Amino acid sequence: MKICDELSCTGCLACADTCKMQAISVKKNRQGFSYPVINDSVCVRCGKCVSVCPVNVQKKNKAAAVPFACWDKDDKERKSATSGGFFTCLAKKFVEDGGVAYGAAYDSSMKVVHKRITSLNEVTQMRGSKYVQSDTSQIYKKVKADLSIGKKVLFSGTPCQVAALKNYLGKDYENLLLVDIMCHGVPSPLIYDDYRKWLENKQKSKIRKLDFRYKKPGWTVFSMKADFENGKSYVSSKYEDPYHCFFSLGGRSDVKAVLL
Repeated sequence: MKICDELSCTGCLACADTCKMQAISVKKNRQGFSYPVINDSVCVRCGKCVSVCPVNVQKKNKAAAVPFACWDKDDKERKSATSGGFFTCLAKKFVEDGGVAYGAAYDSSMKVVHKRITSLNEVTQMRGSKYVQSDTSQIYKKVKADLSIGKKVLFSGTPCQVAALKNYLGKDYENLLLVDIMCHGVPSPLIYDDYRKWLENKQKSKIRKLDFRYKKPGWTVFSMKADFENGKSYVSSKYEDPYHCFFSLGGRSDVKAVLL
């Protein structure tokens, strides 16, 4: 059984979450992207994995939404965010009201994963752009569980992740707010891992913090910034940093980049 074409797969992983037989495992393909693999000896061919896939099931809005522009009025919060800091405002509001927020954050090894947060102290973990595919394993199950007990839920992700969640849930929830980020593709986690290792080898220290859109020298000409455990920092503009240059070329692992 095949869920979707590998080249079309977004790596949203909703298929793995929806399989009650646990017949789907997540592997890394040649380029380092997550891809579902079905164990045919366990699969009962119910078709649920196919029906939640955002590649197969694409729902269009009946009417165009009214756009708004907004930003955090707190200068410190806004400067710490990638753009206007609006997600931080939303996440704080949901948590303060007893709800939960889901979004991309770093784990202890600096891998980008989707997390569930319930306290104000955790909100800053989701702040800032992360130009790499996030791991959403088991996250859709957690969202549905929170919604089922009436919790207010904020979910932020790429458009394919949001579409996958909507397909997975199968119905609308009044206590759910979905936030799509503006996305033009994500680089391979394999390239991201190699880049981190390159930086750590240069500094002879582990990375403790990454900022993909450091607002110096300016918001439009931003930089990559990495802070290391030894107290040193790396800062390079988007025109000079190899990862940003690679990202501008489309984030493909078949594009050769030289890390000096």
